[in-house]
Amino acid sequence: MSTMREIKRAFRKEINKRLNALDEKYLEKSDQSIYDIVSVLEEVKNADTVFMYCSLGREIDTRKLMQLCFDKGQKVALPVCVNDTDLVFKELSSSSELVTGMYDLLEPPLSAPEAKISEKSVMITPSLTYDRQGYRMGKGKGYYDRWLSKHKIYSVGVAREALMVDEVPREPHDVRVDCLVTEKGLIRFNK
Repeated sequence: MSTMREIKRAFRKEINKRLNALDEKYLEKSDQSIYDIVSVLEEVKNADTVFMYCSLGREIDTRKLMQLCFDKGQKVALPVCVNDTDLVFKELSSSSELVTGMYDLLEPPLSAPEAKISEKSVMITPSLTYDRQGYRMGKGKGYYDRWLSKHKIYSVGVAREALMVDEVPREPHDVRVDCLVTEKGLIRFNK
């Protein structure tokens, strides 16, 4: 009998295989469509601080959204991995401040001020994939589930439709997002 860890590992391997098979045109088109939807979400437009990630490789591109937030005068907060289990979100005033951190991720310098969450803050949540109930499958370290379970913030998942699944393998500690955006539209969930 397989353990949940083995099931999730095999699931991630399959999703990564599907992701790597997607062509560049689809990636660019889906990135643009997702940006077009996320950028006009009321929760994002009205946010004082947008917590997000700095995309790498074939992840959904967040650079345009980050620049839009800077242009609108919104605060941008990006994660910094402080150890093997915890994230801290630090404010960023410009993408030129990014440094290479743990796991070769681009992140604000450790000296940047820690971001504060308010009722108007929003989180753009990364993943390999989501299911149609709003549960995500990340890269397997559990950083975001731990962080989201400790902080009250409106969370927006972003996913490519080609990678969506009916149900991700999940455990009781896995956290559902408030809404999910794919290139085909928006799904809101009741928590």
